[in-house]
Amino acid sequence: MTVQEKVINSLMQWRLWIVPSVISLLLIILAQLSYFAFHTLIQFFTIIITLIMFTLAWFTRGYSKNSFLFFLACGYLWVGSFDLIHALFHKGIAGGGNQSIQFWIAGRYLETLLLLAAPLLAAKKQNEYLLITLWGSLAVALSGLILLGAFPITFIEGQGASRFTEYSEYLIIFFLLTALCSFLFTGAGISAKERKLIIAAIAMSICAELAFTYYLHFSGQLNILGHILKAFSFWLVFNAIISATLKKPYAALQKSEESYKRLFDNSEISIWNEDLSEVNETLNKLRNGGVTDLGQYLQENEHVAWTLAAMVKVRQVNEATLKLFRAKSRGDFFRRISDTFGENAIDVFVKGLHAIWEKNSEFRAEANYRTLDGQEINCIISFPIPETQSGFQSIPVTLVDITHRKQNEVRIWRQGNFDSLTGLVNRNLFSDRLSHALDSAKRNKTRLALLYLDLDGFKYVNDTLGHLLGDQLLQEASQRLLSHMRKSDTVARLGGDEFAILLPENNSNHDIASVVKKIQLNLAQPYRLQGRDCFVSASIGITLFPDDGNDAVTLLRKADSAMYRAKAKGRNNFLFFTPDIEEQAIYRTELEESLYSALKNERFSLKYQPIINKKTGKIKSAEALIRWNHPEKGEVSPMAFIPLAEEIGLIGPIGEWVLREACAEAMTWPITDKQAPDVAVNVSSHQFQRQNIPKLVESVLQDTGLAAERLTLEITESLLLADNDRTLNQLQELRNLGVQLSIDDFGTGYSSLSYLKKFPVTTLKIDRSFIMNLPAACEDGVLINAILAMAKSLGINVVAEGVETEAQETFLKSTTCQYLQGYRYSRPLTNTDFLDYLKTHAGSERNLQRVRESA
Repeated sequence: MTVQEKVINSLMQWRLWIVPSVISLLLIILAQLSYFAFHTLIQFFTIIITLIMFTLAWFTRGYSKNSFLFFLACGYLWVGSFDLIHALFHKGIAGGGNQSIQFWIAGRYLETLLLLAAPLLAAKKQNEYLLITLWGSLAVALSGLILLGAFPITFIEGQGASRFTEYSEYLIIFFLLTALCSFLFTGAGISAKERKLIIAAIAMSICAELAFTYYLHFSGQLNILGHILKAFSFWLVFNAIISATLKKPYAALQKSEESYKRLFDNSEISIWNEDLSEVNETLNKLRNGGVTDLGQYLQENEHVAWTLAAMVKVRQVNEATLKLFRAKSRGDFFRRISDTFGENAIDVFVKGLHAIWEKNSEFRAEANYRTLDGQEINCIISFPIPETQSGFQSIPVTLVDITHRKQNEVRIWRQGNFDSLTGLVNRNLFSDRLSHALDSAKRNKTRLALLYLDLDGFKYVNDTLGHLLGDQLLQEASQRLLSHMRKSDTVARLGGDEFAILLPENNSNHDIASVVKKIQLNLAQPYRLQGRDCFVSASIGITLFPDDGNDAVTLLRKADSAMYRAKAKGRNNFLFFTPDIEEQAIYRTELEESLYSALKNERFSLKYQPIINKKTGKIKSAEALIRWNHPEKGEVSPMAFIPLAEEIGLIGPIGEWVLREACAEAMTWPITDKQAPDVAVNVSSHQFQRQNIPKLVESVLQDTGLAAERLTLEITESLLLADNDRTLNQLQELRNLGVQLSIDDFGTGYSSLSYLKKFPVTTLKIDRSFIMNLPAACEDGVLINAILAMAKSLGINVVAEGVETEAQETFLKSTTCQYLQGYRYSRPLTNTDFLDYLKTHAGSERNLQRVRESA
């Protein structure tokens, strides 16, 4: 459809023409009876229209941005004023035919000027007072010219209209045509509907002027037609202004209401339409009655809050509300609406009252609700606070479901503050609670105790039964710890099998010791895992505030030191922190720092202790033993720094250095009896866990040139207890290389025949603790013979280490033990001394006997 067709279709609507058509028909009938009555009524019709136009435009100017129509309304007010005067001066009323037509012509010129200027000023903002004054001044000026006789004569009594009037009619028609063209091609800011109505009005005015030009008598048909067309013109302008000031805003409002209703109904957010007008009125009465502090007033009059809550009226809710609260219908929801409010509902309502009292722009808070099936939900409730009393009659209250968000926040908080395995407090939250407890103890000048606990034997359970059962043991141990605690105490898992316990209330050392003994007794009870009983105990270090420190870090560090000292004394012990424990802790810290430096600067050395063939007295091999001569502390025992190296992760690089150095120095040993002695190197179980030992050994053998058959790796029983495929595969790969495998300190662990059958072990080294009391200790002798019998049945060689006396040697020679090692034959020697030892003792039994006598 073209623009022209749209314009025509809009103008052809019957509703636009029915009012003026009916009025015109009545006036035409009236004109047949009395032209004077007709003329007066039709002029008053146009005058009333112009007054209504101006009134609407003036009082809606603050809401309408249409400067064009306001410009027209102001102008037509004065045009209507001229028509009013024209009607009053009409012959028969004021007796002035000339002045009557002068005002008529002046009104037409004013209207033409108005329509010519309107499209040019349509997009410009107008000052209403200046505009009404400008048109008024122009109208007054024209009226002055007429009243003073300075206006051209328009009517000559007895002759009719003057030449000026005739020419004016044509000139007005010309100007109206110009205005028509202007509206057709210019006038930015004028809507299509307004434009077509004004164009139609101008066309009507042109037709009216033509009728006035050709009429022959006042009461003639053309004169009547001209007035009718002029009335229609004013009616069209009136409709343009009505459309802009009333119809458009009303349509926009209606559209807005429909949009709001769609938004209300289709929103996924719960919306309650509430009436709080009575609540606001009551609050205003309280304010006017002298209440200045609402909070204090509600505190002193608790029932008032409940009374105000009962005044709230929920008008409507949307579908999202029914879905959120699991209501079957709106009726179901409204019947049970009181069941939806959570325990803190009145507190949230009071906060809302404060927001209204303080005249905030909006209210927002978290609130608990319940669905109609009893499930608790968390929501953010919010609503705008109106500025007027009428606005409180309909307030959209929104409820945003944040239940999942709150649950995630709790979950994240628990993840950050609680141990996921045991459910106990973690190190982060424990440190926070300890700090708060210290602050309280300082204020109240009280004591508190801190327990640092480590499970004895847990590693064995974890290695033998696997991490899954180890985790189950930790969970049960955690529950046992909690069973002895008060509500004020805190139990935390710091990591692994380490726990901390905070006893914040006043405690005497006797009371603390009593609690600790109960904990140890409970933890030492058997744990039933996979149908078997497992046992662990606890080593516990204890520090006190303010005796041992004033801050959390110091107390934790000292409790840790006390725990390590308790563990060193044996299993299932506890110790209160003492200064000498701190000295040992400082020593350990210094040793740790020095160990890093020693590794970096290669300050370690190796010594070798020979292993002797019992029958021939020949040197079968030598065990490489690491030594560390500290520049300040002197000789540091391997028993002190090797466990430390395992703990801090240095055993890997230290073990690699020992392996490489031992293999390299073994290549310098001379060949005696067709073969040089073998070398035995200790390998920690931690190395197997963290390194690829077969790959490392193969690389070292290639680099040093040592034959694989000359290398024996000494491992501990704990490595076999791990009993996993990775360990077994690594040991098998080592045997495939030709490397010998020896179990060191055999008999002190938990090895069984099944382990020896499963793993490719070539040698057992009986621990020195079984040798030292021979031959007097009959039980040790029985055990040694049992080990030898088992080894013989499996085809495994045996080395007895720690042989120091002749009696021990004599006893062992009477057994099936193949090899002997100990001070009876030699102390550990440097590589240089070991080379001398080889030269001096090569070959004969006589030389070996002489060494024994000189040792």
